This record gives sequence, structure tokens and C-alpha cells, in this order.
Amino acid sequence: MSGTSFSQTTKLPPTTASFPLQFDDSFTRDLPGDLVVPTAPYDLLPADSEGGEIPVPQTKFRASRQVRGALWSWAVPTQHENPKLVGVCPSGAQLLGLTSDDFWRDPLVAAAVWSGNLRLSGSHPWAHCYGGHQFGVWADQLGDGRAISLGQVNGSWEVQLKGAGRTPYSRFADGYAVRRSSVREYLAAEHMCALGVPTSRSLSLVFTDRVVEREEPELGAVVTRLAPSWVRFGSFELPASRGDFSLVRKLADYVIRHHFAELAFDGSGVYIQLLQAVVERTAAMVAAWQAAGFCHGVMNTDNMSVLGLTIDYGPYAFLDAYDPDFICNHSDPAGRYAFSEQPRVALWNLVKLAGPLSRLVGQNPDEDASPETLEAITKALNSFGAMFSSKYAELMRRKLGLASENDSDDMATVVQPLLDLLERGHTDYPFAMRALCDVPLLLARNDTMGLDQHIDALAARSDCTRVSKEWRDDMRTFFVDVYGPRLTKQEGVIDEGSALALGVGMRLANPRHVLRNWVAQDIIDRGDSDAASIDQALELLTTHAFDDAVPEHLKAMAERYAGPVPKWGEGLQCSELCFTAHDCAAFQLSRRWAPDTNASAIEEGAWCAPEFCTLESSCGGAWTLEGAPANAPPGANSARPIVNGSISCCGGFLPASQCGIYGGSVDTCSSGYTCATTASAAAPSRSSTEKTLTDPSTTLLGRCASQEPHQQVWIGVLLVLIGGATLNVGLNIQKYAFRKRQEKAAADAAAAAAAAQAKHGLSPTQPSDVFFYSSGALHTARKTAVATTPPPPPPPFVVDTNDAATRNCFGDDIFEMTDCNARGSTRRPLSTLGTNTRRPSLSIMPPQQIMQPVSTPAPPQSKTPFSSPVWIVGLVIFILGNVVNFIALQFAPQSLVAPLGAVSLVTNVIIAPLLNDEKISLFDVGGIVLIIAGCAVVVVFSGIVQQDYRLCVLIQLLKAKPTVIYLCLIFALILAIYIFLWTVERGVTHYLLEHQQLGDSDTLTVVHTHETIPTQSPPATWLQKTTRFLLQNPLLLFDRHVRPISPTSRHVQYGLPLAYASLGSLMATLTTLFAKSLVNLLSVSIFDHDNQFTSFITWGILLVTAFTAASQVYWINQGLQRYDALLQVPVFYVVWTVFDIIGGGVYFNEFKMFTTVKYVLFAVGVAIIFSGVGLLSNRLKRL
Repeated sequence: MSGTSFSQTTKLPPTTASFPLQFDDSFTRDLPGDLVVPTAPYDLLPADSEGGEIPVPQTKFRASRQVRGALWSWAVPTQHENPKLVGVCPSGAQLLGLTSDDFWRDPLVAAAVWSGNLRLSGSHPWAHCYGGHQFGVWADQLGDGRAISLGQVNGSWEVQLKGAGRTPYSRFADGYAVRRSSVREYLAAEHMCALGVPTSRSLSLVFTDRVVEREEPELGAVVTRLAPSWVRFGSFELPASRGDFSLVRKLADYVIRHHFAELAFDGSGVYIQLLQAVVERTAAMVAAWQAAGFCHGVMNTDNMSVLGLTIDYGPYAFLDAYDPDFICNHSDPAGRYAFSEQPRVALWNLVKLAGPLSRLVGQNPDEDASPETLEAITKALNSFGAMFSSKYAELMRRKLGLASENDSDDMATVVQPLLDLLERGHTDYPFAMRALCDVPLLLARNDTMGLDQHIDALAARSDCTRVSKEWRDDMRTFFVDVYGPRLTKQEGVIDEGSALALGVGMRLANPRHVLRNWVAQDIIDRGDSDAASIDQALELLTTHAFDDAVPEHLKAMAERYAGPVPKWGEGLQCSELCFTAHDCAAFQLSRRWAPDTNASAIEEGAWCAPEFCTLESSCGGAWTLEGAPANAPPGANSARPIVNGSISCCGGFLPASQCGIYGGSVDTCSSGYTCATTASAAAPSRSSTEKTLTDPSTTLLGRCASQEPHQQVWIGVLLVLIGGATLNVGLNIQKYAFRKRQEKAAADAAAAAAAAQAKHGLSPTQPSDVFFYSSGALHTARKTAVATTPPPPPPPFVVDTNDAATRNCFGDDIFEMTDCNARGSTRRPLSTLGTNTRRPSLSIMPPQQIMQPVSTPAPPQSKTPFSSPVWIVGLVIFILGNVVNFIALQFAPQSLVAPLGAVSLVTNVIIAPLLNDEKISLFDVGGIVLIIAGCAVVVVFSGIVQQDYRLCVLIQLLKAKPTVIYLCLIFALILAIYIFLWTVERGVTHYLLEHQQLGDSDTLTVVHTHETIPTQSPPATWLQKTTRFLLQNPLLLFDRHVRPISPTSRHVQYGLPLAYASLGSLMATLTTLFAKSLVNLLSVSIFDHDNQFTSFITWGILLVTAFTAASQVYWINQGLQRYDALLQVPVFYVVWTVFDIIGGGVYFNEFKMFTTVKYVLFAVGVAIIFSGVGLLSNRLKRL
């Protein structure tokens, strides 16, 4: 890990015999281990030593590396600061032959042992080596990166410390665990066991004072967990991926011998039996998940036990509302591991396990499996569906009190209709199943009123927006016409006695207390200040999970956790990030508003996991705003002040939740939603006067409404259309100025050449070729000079320096080149022509036609376009259009502004033909139609409007890895295109000079518009040479390596037009990015009265915005001087759009609220726009 240093020796923890456990480590004895450390560390100590240092570098235990040919590596737990024992699971201790008293008798020693600070006598810790597919992608070697196995007790239970420090498999992680995740796993494993779900088990929980760096610094913990084995699907996958099937066979044989002893070793067919057994256990496990309403969250193959146990509790969750599409992991936006997907994913994982096992069937594992083997494997895998369905039906019938003998149609006629009703209403699943236990008695009594009250209770625990009279009627019909008759068929006659008996049995299958996410979060929050509450919660969730009556010391907790989901807990996801300060403020406000919050038990900074809070919330956030509350809201401890601080949490209210507003700027809705007042559906004004929380007229006034396209977005849309149209008018006016100047310059050059010929008595020439860039391509303008002398000599070769490629040699082009040397020994260097001119025209004539140096007065020099009033007007209009676009960024997301700006190409198609004599074609019309259609789709399915970011947030955004990669890509493209432009234009220059073919007697004449150019310059001094070298383009050092390029080559005809437009668009991308940041800072400074211009970084953003804006104007004008506006503008927009959309998603995270459908439709809209731009760019073919 970066920044970690390791000693050349390793210190081993001291040994203790405080816990009399007998270790029998068959795994490390029977299976190959890592040969980097071939001997167990404690075997390297003297016989009478119980601890100390061994001459083995720490890197061999803690530095990440690839481990091959082995299934495990020796490990040494890291020492932790001030470990404290906070939890012991009695049932877990019993599995090892221990009791809770064995731990609490000396909690300091127990904390040292079960944190890894002390080594148990006979223990030789190791870490497993395995790989896995993560989210469907092969991740190669993974392994136990923060889990260390202490050993196998009595050969039955493998004891493992999670969070004990680095191992060779830690990769870039630190090997530690935080308190939040440790508490969640400690509780979950035992709760799942109490529910009858196959699972690993918990033994103890230890808190440490180690500061663990996550999103925010957090305190560490170590949880001790148990399992008969921690072998996973990935344990087989990794050696198979390396072709080490001998190791796969050894592992399979070990697993069969120790954990599937019922399988007979009848040759290679036993591996098919092993697969079949794993299929059966996995199907039973997942069926139990679905019946319990459990969502694992990370069903990677490295998290799947071959014993069919639930392991590795990460971002798991139990259902609140019944929603088959529920996703408990915030890092799984695509829903691969959604609740309803778990059976399918389990089968997918089994297929991955079947691959390695299939190679063990037969004599040669290097050969593909035989048809017979494939058929057997397919049969085993196909049995998963029937096994899962059968087990799931069994569990669901038990929950509904249905006897198994009448199960043929129960799933289709009874169970699924009930689940459909719960899904329609988003009804609380654990509550609905527990409440169902009362229904048989209501039906037996024919208690219509009681049944209506039961339905009312279900409605109260449902989404109020989904509960209708029709839903209530359908629920009543289900109970009376479906469920009742099914019970009658089963029981014969339902009387009170049989109904009560049914209810008792159903209560044993439907828990009253469930470890929901909000319950786990509440326990975590309380645990820092009241460690005993963790084991109290464990007792409630295990021993009394199904009980209505609980011991006195658990009554308050039982009532709270069996009650409705509090507002702050609705939709709470593990690993959810706070994107705004409002999220964190909302969480704290809502919890303090909750009337059942035990405020006295909540300590400051213990609200929830602070590492989930990022960006603005980590900068202090809303609690630093003017008008932040000083006292707790009603319902909490009003005497307890709210201390301003950066530790807070997320989980604001979701849509339709009742919300409140404070100070006009802090509301309780989560990111992407705003609290709508009763008077208006719009978000509250920033300038609202401060209002107190105790005023009922200003608290809980409305409900959270989505911020997705409302009035603000349409304001942004309108401004983008206006700004884009204005910008295009400005561009075409500038193009008009360039065109007029080019026409005049060409005429002046031809006239000067004709005058020079006439003065020296030259005969009339044939029309000469004058090369220059005009109207988007290299064209040839024929200029005819009238002469009076016969006969016509060979025509001179004239190079017009209005041509960009040619004028590069004279220091007046965009690259500021001041010296060009002609190639070849027969040509003299152009530097001999002198340097006191800016815009010459070169005319190369035969020596017999020239008897003396040419000196001729030239017509007045034409003005540069930059001094033209027309060009200045165009520039002002262009800047005005950009300003309007920047203002639009305040109202609409960047990812919408970028593609929508393409609508302004309509203006370009109208203006360009009028001002610049550019023809419009059917391709152009078709392109416009597609652009407008695509923009309509993009507007409908655009991202949300983000809040204004403060400076500290922008800094965090810039430091984010995706943003750094994005900016590096932009800068690399800018540099590459710049080098391409320079190389091609220099190549054209070399080509033109090579084709002049000067001889030794040839005279080179320069016709200038002001004065005579001397044919030879005086020698330059060393100071002049040094100054010239410093001022010239650094790329000139490589000029001699540039090959000649024909003006008619594809590099010139296609590459240069696209390069100029792309360079301008990349500059525009940077301008937009920093301009939006600047608009945010201005908005916060003006409307929130929070001056963001007190830091030099803000002024730096301003300067960068100005620089990139000027560069954008410069490069766009360079392109417009040379090519059609009907070509340059579409190319400019398409490149700008692509990178702006990416920038909005990467930098401002504008797609975080997108669903899969929105992603697809937004992408379709952008694709349609690009198709239209592609049609507009068809004119490239006409160059």
C-alpha cells in the first residue's frame, strides 16, 4: 500500500492460554501453502519463547503480491490500540465450547485475544487465497485482504478475525474494518441464524482506537466470525484460471473429505456429486433469503460459500417495503444484485464453479469436458430451479400457515397474489407477514370490522401514494375469497381453536423484530456511547426475534424496532453517499424531530457513519450557513444545543415524505429533491427570512418533490437556445470579415505582382496559380496580368502568403515562426531575404528575366481582420452568446446545455448562406431536422439541476480521480492536435519550397507592399540569435524532421479543418467546466451571502475561465479564416457536446439520479443529434 514501510523483521504477538481451545488445522496441513514463508511464524521462535521477533521481513506477511500454486499464506495480525470488548455472542461461544463468562471474566485479555494483539496457544494464523467474478467481471486474485483465520477449533469451526490487518491479499486496502461494518456483520450473522437461514456465525466484537481512513476518518473494530470452512466458489476459480487443475483437485478432495463426507469417492464422478450438493445447498440458502426478505447486495463469486452459507455481510438489507426490484447496495445502480435477481445470480455463480469442477472429470484436465460430463453438469445446474422453487414454496407456505399436502397450486393461487398486493402498495413486508398471523382468527370469527382495521394497519405501513380504495378492496377480496377458503380446505372448519393454533405456528415463521437497515444504523449510533446496547440488540434479534413478550430491559427497544420505519430510515441504503450538505442536515434534523428519539442516548458525532458524507457535507455544509438552528426541534431534547461540526450523515427524506425548511436554505429532503411548500410547489427562496422550528406554520409544510425538469430547467433551455443562436450569428459575422479580407488581400497580391512585371518589361504571363485557404478548402484562384511585351516567357510561380502554410515562414502565423530554411543544397536559405517585413509575396523568376533587384512601391496594406469594425461586432456578439450560455448553466445541468446547444446550428444554416455565400444542401436540411428531434429527446430525459457548490466542494470535485483523468485527457488531446496542426502546416511549407527548385544562378525576388526587401541580411549578433531562439516556437527544433506534405493530401483537406474546429471545441469544454464553477461561486456569494472570493483559488478559477475563453475565441477564428462556417461550426459543436456531457457526468455527477431507461433514452437523443451533425459535416466530401 502506498506510503507503507515494512521492517526487515516481524514481531509476533505474545501467546496466551486464556481460552482453552484445541486447534486442528487440517486446511493448512493438507493443502499447499505459500512458499514465500514456508514455515509457520511461531515455529521460527525458540522452543521456550511465547513471542518476539523473527528474521522474516514484514513484506512477506503484509505486502500485496501474487501467490501461485497455493491456497493460503501465513499471516500475522496487526497490533491495535486500546482494544475494548463490546460484544460476545453466547451461542457463538457455545459452538467453541466456551461461555460468555469466559470472555467477560477478564475483558482486557479477551479484547487483546480477539483483536489479534495476543495469540492463542496452538494457533497458527493464515489467510485464504482465492479469486472471483465481481459484478460479472473476472477480478483475478483477491483473497482474504482483511480477514485472518486463527485456526480450526476441534476441526469443526474455522475462527476468523475480520479487520485484523494486512495480508498478501490486501491489494490497495489497509486490512482494517470500521465499527459500522463490524457491528452490522456481528448482528446479521446471528440474526440470520435465528431466522433459520444458513449462515456463518459471530463470536465477539472488539472496538479499537485505530483511526481508519475511509471517506472520512473512522474508528476501527475487529469482529470474530465462525464457519465450518471459508472456502468459496472463487477458491476453485483462481487456480483453474491459471491452469493449475492439480490444485483444484486437491481442494475439491479436501472439501469432500471434510464437509461432504456423504459423497462416495467413486472416481471422477464424485466431482459431479460435489457440484450437485453445492447446487442443493445454494438453492436452499437463496430460497431462505427470498422468504426472509433478505438482500445480500454483493453476490460476487468470492462471496459465495461452497457450503451454502451466507457469508461476507457487506451492504446487505432486509426489505422494508416489498419491492422485488429493491437494491440494497448503492454501488449497484444497474441492479445486478437486486432482491428479485438473487436466484438468477446464484445460478450464474454456480455455472462459474462448474467450470473448474468439470475439468476434474476424466483423465486429462487440459482437455475439454466430454459430452457425457457436460450433460451431467448441465443436469446438476438445471436442478437448481426446481430445488429453489420447492424450498421457497415450503418456506412461504409455512409463513402463511399452509399445510404442505395441499401445495400444488399454493404459490400461484395464494402466495404470489399476496406478494403482488404488497408490491402494489409498497407495503412493509416484515410487518405484513407478521400481521398475517392474526388473520386466521379474524376469519374464524367472521370479524368484518377487525379485518377492515387489519387492512387499515397494512395501508398505514404502505406508500400512501400507492394505496387506493381499489387496493383495499383487492386486499379484502384476497383474505375473504382466496386465503380463507384455502385455510378452510386445509383445516376443514376454521374455529377459534384451530385459528389460534395456526397463528402460533405462523408466528414462529414470521419474526416480529427484523434487522432492517435503519435498525442497524440506530444500533451503530447508540453503540459508541452505550456499548451494552449492542448485545441487548443482539439478544432481541436472536433469542426474542419471534416474541411479542420480551424481558423488561428490552421492552423499549422492542417497541421501537417493531414500530414503523422512521422518516429518516426510509430507503436508507448501505454505502449511500451524501452529495450535498442538505442531505446531512436533513438526516440530523429528521432524527431530532422524531418524537421517539432518545436524545439523551445520542452523543455528538455519533449520528451515523461519517465516511458516507462527502463533498459539501465534509466541508461543514449546511450547519455553517447563516441561520443554522441553535436548538433541537420539537420532539427531541429541547435543552440540548446542536453543535456545529463536520460529522454528520446522509439519508434525507424521499419523494412525498413530509418535510421542513429552515432559514430558507436548509430543508430535510435528500439530494435531488426539494421541499415544496403548501403555497407553492417550487423550492423555497434563498432569501426567505429566518423562521423558527417551533412555528408550526413554517415546519413540515409540504412534501419532498423531485427537482427533475421543472421551471428552472426550462429557463436554462430557453437561455441555451438564445445564447446558441447569438453565438452563431457572431461566428458568421467574423467569418464574413475574414472572407472580405482574404478577397482583398488576394487582389492586392495579384496587382502587386502584375505591377512588378510591367515595370521590368516582362511579357504577359499566363494565368498564375495562387494558393490560399478560402471557403474551407485549398482552392486555386486564377489571376491574369496584362503585359505589353512579346513573347510570353514561362510563368512565374507565385506563393501568396495569405496561404497559412506559406506564411508560417514569415513570423505572422499562429505559431509565431520567424525562420524557415529551404531544403536541399541547391537552394539558398530564406533567412537571407531579411527580417524587416511582415507579409511578403514571393515570386520566383528565371534569371534571364531579371537584371536588377526589384524595388516597387506597393498598394496600401489591407487592414487585419482584427481591426475591422465588422469583425469586432461579430466578436462582441459571440462573447454575448457565450455569456448567455454561461448563465444557462445556473438553471440547467451541463450535460443538457451541451447537446441542446446544437439546436443553434439552425441559425448557422440560415446565416452562413446569407453572409458568406455558402450553399445549403438537402444533407444540411436533414441534419437540422435530426438535431432538433434529438434535442427534444435530450431535454425530456436530461439530468437534474444540482445545487450551487461552494469552493471546498469544487476542490474536492477537482481532486476526484475521475475528474483528474478527464482533465488529463482534455489536455493531452489539446497538445496532440496542436502538434498535428504545426506538423501539417510545416509539411505543406516544405512541400511548396521543394517544388520551387532554385538553381545556383537563380534570383529570389520578394515583392512587398511597403518597401524593398534586401536580398541579403547583415550578419546577426549573438544577442539577436539568442533572442530569436528564445522567441521562436519550440517545435522549430524538430522542423528538419518534418516531411513535406502535399496541399492536396488528406491531412490537409480533412485533417486541418477537423483539427481547428476540435481545438476550439476542447477549449470551449474547459471554458464551460470552469465557467459553471464560477457561476456556482458567484451564486453562493450573492444569494447565500457567503463570499467565495476570499481565496486565491477562486480567482485562479476566474483567470482560467478567462484564458480558456480567449483561447476558444482564438482557435475558432483561426478555423473560420480558412474554412466554411457550415463545416467549422457543426464540427465544433459535436466535439464540444461529447466532452461537455462527459464533463457534466464526471465532474458534477449529473447522472447520479438516472435510471437505466433514462440513460438509454438520453444516449439515444445524443446519438440522434450526432447523426444530424454528421449530415451537416457531409460537406467535407466536397472539399
